[in-house]
Amino acid sequence: MKHYLVPVLLLCLFSCKPLPPKVYYTGLCTMNTYDTTRSFDTAFRPVKIDLFFPAEKVNSKVPMSYEEIMDMSALRLNYQLPRDSAHLESKYLADAIAQEFRLDSASSLFHYNTGIYPASLPATGKRKYPVIIYAAGMNGSSWENIVLFHQLVQQGYIVAALSSVGLYPGYMSAAPDLEEQVKDILFTRQQLARIPLADTSRIGLLSWSMGGSAITKAAMQQPFKCLLSFDGTEIHRYGTEPAWDAQYNEMMRSPGVKPERLTAPYCYLSSEHPPKVDSVFDLMKHSKAAPAYFMKIKGARHEDFSSMVFIAEKVQPSLGDIDKGRAAVIGNITSLFFDEYLKGNNAGFGKHLDSLFSASPDKYSKEY
Repeated sequence: MKHYLVPVLLLCLFSCKPLPPKVYYTGLCTMNTYDTTRSFDTAFRPVKIDLFFPAEKVNSKVPMSYEEIMDMSALRLNYQLPRDSAHLESKYLADAIAQEFRLDSASSLFHYNTGIYPASLPATGKRKYPVIIYAAGMNGSSWENIVLFHQLVQQGYIVAALSSVGLYPGYMSAAPDLEEQVKDILFTRQQLARIPLADTSRIGLLSWSMGGSAITKAAMQQPFKCLLSFDGTEIHRYGTEPAWDAQYNEMMRSPGVKPERLTAPYCYLSSEHPPKVDSVFDLMKHSKAAPAYFMKIKGARHEDFSSMVFIAEKVQPSLGDIDKGRAAVIGNITSLFFDEYLKGNNAGFGKHLDSLFSASPDKYSKEY
C-alpha cells in the first residue's frame, strides 16, 4: 500500500498546482438537482448528475482516488449524507469487488488514482463539446466506468453520468424502477442547457447492463444522435433466469415501448452467453436503427464492460492479465463510435469492427 501513497505525498510537498495535462484536465462537478414533476417519498425526486468535462482549472492539487468516486455513490439519494455513512457503501462495494476478483485487500482499490480532479463549471465556454449521457447498471453509479469516462473527456467529450435510482426507497429491483431511470435520462437532457460547455445539438447515449433498457426506451420517446450499449438488458435471452424473464415481460408491456421509433445509429457489445437458452427476444430487431452494429467479445463476462477488471489488475498486478486487453478494445470501439456519430468524423467505425472480425475470429463475432 505504501507505494501508492509516496507519489501523492511528494506531489503535495513539491507542487503548488496540479501537474499540467497534455490537453486539459478531466474535471468532475456534480449537479445535485431535483425533478419537481416527480415525487420521492415526501419530497421531489433527486437526480444526481456527475459531469465529467474538459477543465482548464481544477480545485485540487491531486487527482481523486477511487475511494472518493465510490463515496459519491451513496449520495444519489441524500445529498447531505455524512462522509462516514457514505463510506459504508464504498466499503461494501470494495469488498464485493475484492471477493469477485480475489484481491488480497479490498482497501487497495481505494488508492487507485483516477486522473480526475474536482472542478467547477465555468460561467462561459469558449468551446462546446458533444455530450454522452451514461445510464448506469442496476443500482450502479459513476464508479462503474470511471476509467472510460476519463478517456472520453480527454478525447473531447462531456460525460453526464446518472446513477440508477428506482422508485422509493431508491433500490432498483423491478420493471417499474426502470421507468424512473428513463425519466432521469430525459430530465438530464433538459439540464444540459444549463452547462455552458455542452453542445446540446450533439447528445449520445451510453449504458451498461440495465442501463441499456433505459437508453433504448428513452430513445423511443425523444431523438438522440446515437446509442451504445454494453451488454445491455434490452437484448434478453429467455431460459436462464425465470424471475428475470417475468420482469422483462413486464418491461415490454410498459407504456412507451415502441421499437419502431428507434432510428438512430446503434451499437451493442455483448459478453459470452450461457449456451442453453430457449429463445432470444431482440428488441433491436424490431427497430429501424440505421446503422446497427452487433459484436460479441468471446469469453468476456458482464463485468468486462466496466472499469472494475482493469482497476483490480492495476492495484494487484499479481492477478495477471485478467483484463486480457479488453478495456483497451472496448475503449477504442467506444471512441470510434462516438467520433463518427457525435462528432461527425469519418472514423471508419464499421470497417474497424469488420477488421476485428476478420483478424481475430477467435475473439470477436457478429452474433446478430
